[in-house]
Amino acid sequence: MLENRGRFVSLLLLATGVLAACSAGSTDGQGAPGTGGSGGFPTGGGGAGAGGAASGGAGAGMGGFVGTGNMTSNGGFISPPPSKDPNDGDAGCKSAVGKGELLPLDIFIMFDQSQSMDCATSNGGKRWNAVKQALTGFVNDPGAAGIGVGLQYFGDNGLQSSCDAATYSTADVPIAPLPMNAGPIATSLNNHRPTTNTPSLPALDGAIQHARDWKQKNPSHTVIVLFVTDGQPNACSEGPDMVEPVVQVAKAGLDSAEKMNTYVIGIVSEGVACPRLDPAPPTKADLDRVAVGGGTKESFMVDVNQNASQKFLEAINKIRIGAQPPCEYRLPDPDEGTKLDPNFVNVNLTDQAGLATTIFRVAGSGACNPSNGGWYYDDEAAPTKILLCPATCSGAGKIGMTVSLKFGCVASVRPPA
Repeated sequence: MLENRGRFVSLLLLATGVLAACSAGSTDGQGAPGTGGSGGFPTGGGGAGAGGAASGGAGAGMGGFVGTGNMTSNGGFISPPPSKDPNDGDAGCKSAVGKGELLPLDIFIMFDQSQSMDCATSNGGKRWNAVKQALTGFVNDPGAAGIGVGLQYFGDNGLQSSCDAATYSTADVPIAPLPMNAGPIATSLNNHRPTTNTPSLPALDGAIQHARDWKQKNPSHTVIVLFVTDGQPNACSEGPDMVEPVVQVAKAGLDSAEKMNTYVIGIVSEGVACPRLDPAPPTKADLDRVAVGGGTKESFMVDVNQNASQKFLEAINKIRIGAQPPCEYRLPDPDEGTKLDPNFVNVNLTDQAGLATTIFRVAGSGACNPSNGGWYYDDEAAPTKILLCPATCSGAGKIGMTVSLKFGCVASVRPPA
């Protein structure tokens, strides 16, 4: 029994963090301690629930990870059941505790290789080289480790580039985590040069298609499109306003089932004329329209005349913060042969002094309290992530605040008003 328990605990530590005791039942502050309820396991043998409420109400049986085989009321862990440890605490509830893990972030970059990227900068260099170095610097930045990045270019065939979105819906460098993907991205950049026109419409359409496909295969990831361009669309759009069709493509991505966000970085070299190659440089107002259409507030303009790498990195970091706020956390994978019971998850917010506050679970985003906050699942029937209400999210984003998830104890649910 002890050998099996040790094996299970080792696996649990790998999956979710440090073992710690926690109390059973609700903590709504009403009435006297309740009595223990039934174990409540959907499968397995018999057994009584442990504990009772910390204060008020009837106690709930200890659940959490459930599966087949013999069951125990000590934490609800099955296959194999842990033995009772006298140091577990009065409630007998054993829970895995780990720092909340932000959802993985994946960025699919659609990179402009039009002729205007060959225009000079004020320091005697070229836009292309400046932006290439800036992107290379980002993918090699230690702070970007763990982010997934993929890369594609537009156009594809000189001044006769394709207007078919499918041409741009594949990746020159498939999405993969950094720093592993830094080398392939650098190699890809060195194998390309600016020779094409600017078919923004099919390029963004293809990028969104690729990102949506990736999101479908990786539903627990945050996936975004990053559109990097130094010019107005000059191909594949019709009418006096060639930007509006691009805006509509961005809106379609946002309105899709995957709710795809498009971020935009505009490349400029202020004060340097390049009329032959760049008769229509990008305007922030037009790029803002595309960004807003894609669900982001505004475009980010990078002047590559000086400190291009630093400015590009600053823009990327702002995009990362916007795309990956401290508000969404992935549910961990349970031990093999078990499954996670969503009714036995708790969320704590801990300050710099180590003081932890339990965040109440609420029934969806519509039940978020403007002052007290709370948390809810992305899908009550089949949850994959935990989302914090806005009031709680703002607290979680403060310096020194950490979010931890506890498993194996009945969830603390906000009492009715």
